[in-house]
Amino acid sequence: MKNGIIGTADEKLKKFVSTDAFCFLFPLAVLSIWLLTLVLRGKVEKASGYYLLYYLYTFDRGFISRGGITGEVISFFYDKVTPETTVYVSAFLSAVLVFVSSICIGFALKRVRNEPETGSLAVFFIVLLSVLPVSFRTFLVDQKFDKLLWALALLCVLLCKNRLTVILVPFLCVLATLINSVFLFTSMFLVSLVLLQSFYDSKYSKYRLAVCLLAYSGMIATAVMSLILQKNIQFDSAAEMVNFYFSRYTGDIPAYDKQKIISTCVNDYFEPFSTYFIKAIRVYGIGRAQWIPSLLHIVFLGVPCFACFTALWLNAIKAENNRFQKFIFVLCLVFPLVSIPLTVFTWEASRYCGNALLVSLCLLIYYIVHGNSAVIKSLLKTINCAKRHCVLSACVAVYFAMFIINV
Repeated sequence: MKNGIIGTADEKLKKFVSTDAFCFLFPLAVLSIWLLTLVLRGKVEKASGYYLLYYLYTFDRGFISRGGITGEVISFFYDKVTPETTVYVSAFLSAVLVFVSSICIGFALKRVRNEPETGSLAVFFIVLLSVLPVSFRTFLVDQKFDKLLWALALLCVLLCKNRLTVILVPFLCVLATLINSVFLFTSMFLVSLVLLQSFYDSKYSKYRLAVCLLAYSGMIATAVMSLILQKNIQFDSAAEMVNFYFSRYTGDIPAYDKQKIISTCVNDYFEPFSTYFIKAIRVYGIGRAQWIPSLLHIVFLGVPCFACFTALWLNAIKAENNRFQKFIFVLCLVFPLVSIPLTVFTWEASRYCGNALLVSLCLLIYYIVHGNSAVIKSLLKTINCAKRHCVLSACVAVYFAMFIINV
């Protein structure tokens, strides 16, 4: 009798695992439990330093190009922002990312469920993407709003699937650019390349082309207008600006931290770009030696990752006959180079190289799930090469595993 009950339960479990619902519920459950554990353990960061301003910015004194929309929304619910408020907002945005990501993963698993070869490849890269330090391990606890930009980017990818919903993508891209123009140098590449790929897959549909152009031009125009409008904020100095927004914060801010924010973090609102760019190199890069960790990150992690994906995209280009598809693969190959000038300007190599890696992995999963023959051939060629050089492959795997485990 007991064996019969166990057998029936086992059959029901196997039947449930084979359903569409499981493809969506399993990633949602795993990521939600992960986030809930982090929240209960107090691992979600309280906003601090410069990034605290993102929770405080409003449009009371003019347009703020970074975090303004998010801070404005927070002001609808809180007149004063406490340290705990920043944790609640950060955890909520993490939950949004978990929900959207789970839907994306669900659609991917559903599509490759009955494809043994591509299915195993897709699952491997989904798991890899999930455990990377620059992915959920960072976003679920991080104080920055990058996770919101990624949630919007993944939502755009979902909307690209349908002819009716794709028209919403340009508006979401503009919204993401308004929240923070850093979107244009991070997850925007995923959205733009998926839009371009959908245009090609639709056999050069004029409707899809119009959506692409609307999204691209909308983002560029929004970024340019943001740069222009941010010079019109109604503050006479960086000190006045910082003191005004910190007046909404109830927590303690060390005088040294506030002065550091005043002298280094908001000057681009008051200085010409050329002056600020030179200062970024002389003061932050050379004076504070931030070029050293940035260079180490690029050399020891950015370059190896870029080399691996370069080989992958080059093989895909060789395997593809259509010129336009080759062009898209070329864009997939070269976009990570944007990380270099951004690093020189901000000295946040881990942020931009990490985002480039995430975009590359998402694109790879996208092409696997959609059965792109050139990308799949390139992957299989890489796998066969790895099997032939097992010792070298093991060394490469251990090298990257050190970053995944220790970072």
